[in-house]
Amino acid sequence: MSTNVETIEIAVIGLGNELMSDDGIGIHAIRRLRCVLPAEVPCEEIGTAALQAQTLCEQAETIVAIDAVSADGEPGDLYVFDLEDAPMPAIGSVHSLSLTQVIALIAPDQRPRVVVVGVEPRRIQCGLDLSKKVKAVVPEVVRLVCSLVASGGLIDDAIRKEKIR
Repeated sequence: MSTNVETIEIAVIGLGNELMSDDGIGIHAIRRLRCVLPAEVPCEEIGTAALQAQTLCEQAETIVAIDAVSADGEPGDLYVFDLEDAPMPAIGSVHSLSLTQVIALIAPDQRPRVVVVGVEPRRIQCGLDLSKKVKAVVPEVVRLVCSLVASGGLIDDAIRKEKIR
């Protein structure tokens, strides 16, 4: 990390398009997390404009990114993976490429570790509401992110499995 920029240990970002039902899971989760995470942990609604996350990514040692992830699972399945380790063809997000590109813009010695908390969507179509199955896992997403923040972003053996549920 650069010495002239304040370093943040961990930050949480919500990705996705809240106008496209389950694709907005990251935004819905961030809104709940703001009420439960310590005030010193930045929680940002990034949506689909990943470039808005660049400054935060430059300052943070670890980023926890919440997004819809299509990985051929069941709607509501949870995934936790390090973005660097993710096989993009097997686990891809509508937004991970953009986030990956933003990370690539950052000097290599300033790049954060990015942990993705993904939720398998049921539907991605016009609509403001999450599907029932995705809405039902929001509390679990919040608990999982809180655990990740408390551990400094470490993915322990209990949640290391690519597919949680």
